[in-house]
Amino acid sequence: MISPPRSTKHTLATAPSLQDASVTVAAFDFDGTLIDRDSLWHFLRHCCSTGQLLRAFFLASPYLLAWQLRLGRDSNSRAKAQLLKHAFHALSPAALRERGAAFVPQLDHWLRPAMRERLAWHRAAGHHLVLVSASLDVYLAPWAQQQGFAACLSSQLAHTDSGHWHGHFVTGNCYGPEKARRLSGYLAQQFGVANSHGKAPYLLYAYGDTRGDREMLAMADIAYYQGKLHTQHTTI
Repeated sequence: MISPPRSTKHTLATAPSLQDASVTVAAFDFDGTLIDRDSLWHFLRHCCSTGQLLRAFFLASPYLLAWQLRLGRDSNSRAKAQLLKHAFHALSPAALRERGAAFVPQLDHWLRPAMRERLAWHRAAGHHLVLVSASLDVYLAPWAQQQGFAACLSSQLAHTDSGHWHGHFVTGNCYGPEKARRLSGYLAQQFGVANSHGKAPYLLYAYGDTRGDREMLAMADIAYYQGKLHTQHTTI
């Protein structure tokens, strides 16, 4: 029997479906949860000069202002996609993937020690690991594969057949409700849906650190928010 990290031991007896579930899934947010910073900003710095970033912020400024003023339901997603479109305008999709692969080794240096331990426990227990993040697939997908994740659900910038960036995401910005939608769809595809009594065929752990993880944490049987056990009384 593999023992969980000390911070999880008290939760195992209180999870009613633990012994009955045929599969245990652990879904992790990335920025601020697994690592101690915002990886996307560092990736922008990895790919772009200061001049290129200033140009991108200038060209995306109408969308960034709309986001700051909360004008529109998807203003966050539109602002982010437009900023990335202009930041990567000189890079082809293939070149961006190469930059992503070169960025992967840096991510291990930012992994929180406590979360490294938690990942190791889930892996050793044979749990099904899923990375769910609003950051970009070009570096998260190869990192997740190296770390033994079964899937990486993240944001993917759309482009034309000729390699020009569209300024929107293929399946949406993987943030907030979109995180829960993507994770629910993936789990249903892999393991099936809940039975007539509302019981899912898996036990779900979820880890997050911001309000963008709220919907994903609400799905979980055992949820951790900012490293602490999340309950219905926790404010996010």
